This record gives sequence, C-alpha cells and structure tokens, in this order.
Amino acid sequence: MRILGISPGHDSSVCIINNGEIEFFAKEERFSRIKRDAFPFMILDLIAERFKSIDHVTYAWHPDDCEKFESMNAYVHKKFNLPITGISSNETHHLVHAAGAFYSSGFERALAVIIDRDGSIHENTWRKFYHSSNEKGGREAESVYDCSYPNVFKTLYKNYWTHQTFSIAKKYEAATTLIGQNCLEGGKTMGLAAYGKHEQYPTLTNKNLEHIKISFNGALPTSIFKGLRNKIAKEITSKNFKFYADPCQHVQLETQEESLAIIKKWVEITGVKNVCISGGYGLNVVANSYYVEHLPNCNFYFDPLADDSGTSIGAALSLYYKITQDSKCYSSKDNFYHFYENCFNQYGKAATIKDVLKLLLDQQIVALFEGAPEAGPRALGHRSLLLDPRNPKGKEIINTVKKREWYRPFAGVILYEHFEEYFDTLGLKESPYMTLNFKCKRPKEIPAIVHVDNTCRVQTIKTGFLYDLLKLFYKETGCPILLNTSLNLAGQPLVQTKTEAIEAFENIYFVDDKKLFQKT
Repeated sequence: MRILGISPGHDSSVCIINNGEIEFFAKEERFSRIKRDAFPFMILDLIAERFKSIDHVTYAWHPDDCEKFESMNAYVHKKFNLPITGISSNETHHLVHAAGAFYSSGFERALAVIIDRDGSIHENTWRKFYHSSNEKGGREAESVYDCSYPNVFKTLYKNYWTHQTFSIAKKYEAATTLIGQNCLEGGKTMGLAAYGKHEQYPTLTNKNLEHIKISFNGALPTSIFKGLRNKIAKEITSKNFKFYADPCQHVQLETQEESLAIIKKWVEITGVKNVCISGGYGLNVVANSYYVEHLPNCNFYFDPLADDSGTSIGAALSLYYKITQDSKCYSSKDNFYHFYENCFNQYGKAATIKDVLKLLLDQQIVALFEGAPEAGPRALGHRSLLLDPRNPKGKEIINTVKKREWYRPFAGVILYEHFEEYFDTLGLKESPYMTLNFKCKRPKEIPAIVHVDNTCRVQTIKTGFLYDLLKLFYKETGCPILLNTSLNLAGQPLVQTKTEAIEAFENIYFVDDKKLFQKT
C-alpha cells in the first residue's frame, strides 16, 4: 500500500510511505529555491511522473490560504484520480508532528512533546480567529501525547496561545523579531543568545507585557520586551550586539526551563521515560541538551525533521497505521530522502580521497556531495562545506563565504569513537543528526567550531566517505573533527544540485563521484 502525505504550509514537503516505510521525501524549497516555500506543486509534478500507483492521499492539515489549497487539491484529484483522505476533525497539526516523531523513534511507547509557533485552531475556525481579537479560541502552542502502537495518541496536555496570551515559541519569536529576523529564523536567536546576559529582564508573564497585537504575516512585535518596540535591529554589529543578545539569552533560558517543566511533569505522572521532541522549537539544540542534562533517566528522540516539513511523514504514517493496524515499528527515518539526479558528471577531474585530504590540510574549503541530499535543515555530509576546525579564522572565513551573520556558530563532525574525548556527551554514545550541542573539553584545539559559550553542535559518524576522509585527517593531524556546515548561502535553501552550488560559490572545491572541480 502506497500513501502520499502532503504538508502544504511553510516548509512544505511531500512523502510517500510504501507498506510502512519511507519511499520518497522531498521539500518544495529544494526545487523552487525559495526558502521555506509552501504548497509543493513542483514536487507533486515529480511524484506524478514517477509514481503511477497511489492508494491514498492525506494532508497534514488544511492551510489558511484556502485559494492555494483548493488549487492543489484539484491538482491532486486530477493527477491521481483519488479521493483525498483528509485529517479527521479530532486530529491536529500537533498530532501529525507527534506521529512523525514517534513512528520514527524506535520506541514502542513514548511521550511526544510538541512545542510549536502555531498549531491547529481550538474551538473556532481560523478565519474567525484571524479577523477577530474577541474570539475565545486559540492556536496550539504546546502538546503532550502518550503514544503507542498501532495508532494510539492519547492527549495528556494542551496549551493554546491567543491574542491575549503568550506561549513558549511565541516568546522566542518575539526575540527573533527584535533582532530583525523573520519569525522562522530562531536559529539566529539561539546563536546570538550565547553572547548575552539575562538578569535585567523580569520573567515574561502576561502581567508585565505591554499591549500585544499579533501580526498575521508571521511576525510578532517586540512589545514582549518593554521599551524595545521601536528598536528592532537592522543589523547586529560588534558595537550594538549586547543590546540584542541580552533579551535573546533571557528568552533562551526561560523557554527551555518552561519546556523542561512540561516534560518533567508528564514523565513523573505517567512513568513513561521515552520522550520524542518535535515542533519548531524541537530544533533548538541548546534546549534539547538542557533536557538531556536534567532528565538523565529519560531516553530522548529529537526529530531531525522537527519543523513542519516532517508533518508529511507524520500524516502518511498515521494513516498507514490507522488503516492496517500494523503493530510493527519500522523506525525508518534517517535524514536522506530527497529525490536526486546527478548532474555533475560533466565537471571535474579524477580525484582520490587523498586529494581531498590535501585540500583540507592546505586550509581550503571543500564542498562535499554524496548521493541524496539531506532531508532536514542540517548538513550531514551529503551537502556540506568542510574546513579544518583548527583554523583560528575558520568562523570568519566560512561566514564570509556563506554571507552569514558574524555571530553564528558552526557545527563539527567527529569520528564516533572520539566523541567522548572532545565533548561532554551527557551520557550519550552518539549524535548523528546534529540535534544537540555539547560542552567542549578541548576548545583551544578546534576554535573554528566552538561557540562563545564553549559549546558545539555535533554530528557523530560511523561510515561513509566522510568517515573515511576523517580517518585520514585524524591520521595526519591527530584531530578527528572537521568543521561541517550546510552548502548554501545565507537565506537560501540547501543546494539540491551541483550546478546550483557552482553558480553560488567562488574559490571552493567541489567533490563528488571521485571527481574534483574548482570554480575561480
């Protein structure tokens, strides 16, 4: 049985589940080249060409843009000649987040904790809520589910944000807006927070907030911080950063504490110690590490597709288990599902792994392509920029190349067997998807990847070309780590093809299929 799952909102994606396993996954942004693009028409065209047999179609949720949704719905009807099996009225945006995380976790039973900017509407339609500040309904903000096979998702807790109240993710959104960023760019807030102090701000409760007016273009005014309404940053510089870093730090600390309290409460009440984390806030690696540190007896699964792109998987898997009542746990989500056609064979010259090693030893930037690109937002060696982490100017070099903000940190990829030598691993044996950060034990040895707070987002690897390359790098240098960041320019999606990368970057080396190419 083949099920097509569609996530139509921002970070839109399409997923195909074939007899319980992921057969195809792709994000619209990788084809449209518009970051966080919605309504995956381009992917659906691709699907229709390659998959003639679809048994069921399901949407993760019905989006707010009814006109575009109706167009896409008509398109699906026409292409696949199937009725749409929509999400029933008792299933919500947060539930498909929970399903995507739980069914991919490997747990037979777990709590799913969802913390998100916006979930499904409560009590009223979105249109009513959109146009009236007097409606009593709200949007899902935080949810906790008790999950088990085949399709049991018992709602334990829900919190809603309204025009008069804030939620965890909305507080974080306020800080993101304050530093002049789109509300979905919380990663920048997280990076800047490490430079700040939070003592000057009171606890962010509704009682000490100025009047709040929600803007439904996705931005939240900074009135959450008194006196800062008219001081949204145009640019964070070395001279003004502290003014903005302090509230970012405050929001980081307060929201992770609130999130931990929710998790801890329901672990204690239920006795369930397997915990799945998803929703947009689930990409907050600082908070994720905080949970592991303070709940050492829990087993965590941090969804590598915690943003809305993962909901197409959740919707498809949820429908599969409903229909089949299958009790098997497939745990099939790794992070490499994109359709990909090699278009780089015409470029480059023959190269060995030793040639790539020499480039890194010569302090060159290497762009690595390996098979299908990463599904999630973080590069894991398939669409990565690599650099020697010992280079004291590594941060400056890569941020300049990628045209990123100076305060943003870079991740490190490390040989699995050396993980504990360099980092406080919080009792974990691996970190394959860069969903946590760790305190560094030897920061002076790898300055390019250690943030100002002495932490690093870490990927551990066991196999593959990058593993073999790192083994050689370690043999030559004694360092088992490389700087690893996504192959994209600031504000753009991860590159899908080599041609896109070549057009975007100058003076770096591209490696794939034992070929080497440099654009100068």
